[in-house]
Amino acid sequence: GDTACFKARSDYQATQDGFNQAQQAYNAQMRVYNRNVFIAANIAGMIIFVVGFALLFGTALAAESVPIGIMIAGLWGIWYGYIRGWNSVDDRLKFFIGLVIAVLVIGGSMWLVQRYAKKRGAAS
Repeated sequence: GDTACFKARSDYQATQDGFNQAQQAYNAQMRVYNRNVFIAANIAGMIIFVVGFALLFGTALAAESVPIGIMIAGLWGIWYGYIRGWNSVDDRLKFFIGLVIAVLVIGGSMWLVQRYAKKRGAAS
């Protein structure tokens, strides 16, 4: 009785140890993958945001919904990168990317406000 119980427990522990090693290897690979998704999504998101922003230069005031939608798609890509890679990326990289995004969004917003003010001033 006791020997069979000890053998079953030993077999269970060996199986559990194998599972734990496989889980640790999987977690390490997912950290690398999530870091790469973070970087790629943020780069793509910033490029899409800037493209949408640049399209605002050539559009009429009434047709600005498409470039703004493109800009929102870029922000969504950035957001997805942060959600996916939050635990896999160094805090300094998150801060740097966040700073670049803040400059883009705040600078772009300030430019848009000035553009609307000029168009409204010219229309009056």
